[in-house]
Amino acid sequence: MSLNFSRGELDGMRDAQEGHMMDTCLIAEPTKTTNESNLPVASYDWTEALESICGFNANPSQELLDQVPNSEAVVRLPVETTISNEAYVRITRRFDESITPMTYQVIGTPRQGPSGLQAWLVSVTDGSDG
Repeated sequence: MSLNFSRGELDGMRDAQEGHMMDTCLIAEPTKTTNESNLPVASYDWTEALESICGFNANPSQELLDQVPNSEAVVRLPVETTISNEAYVRITRRFDESITPMTYQVIGTPRQGPSGLQAWLVSVTDGSDG
């Protein structure tokens, strides 16, 4: 059985998905340089980060967590969002209210479904989230 959706069906699913994304995040891709030992170093410039609506889930089901071991949270994003498996995601608003920002690193490859993207996250605790 094939699941081929018409353009109208895809647009409807994407509109519904995005309509339920009640959070806001910043997505920062790494800038890679080398340190004095010539080892690669990644830095994240939040002033150049992409702002996006998102659906943040800090308490995903065990079934969802089993798909990517060591993940702590999941974020849903609009299907046209560009995000790599090296990106940092900073949640800045929850349910359209300002919060103390929470910074996560994407782990694994973000998955694209018909209505959006899903990325697994682990919290950043190494001090690089500032």
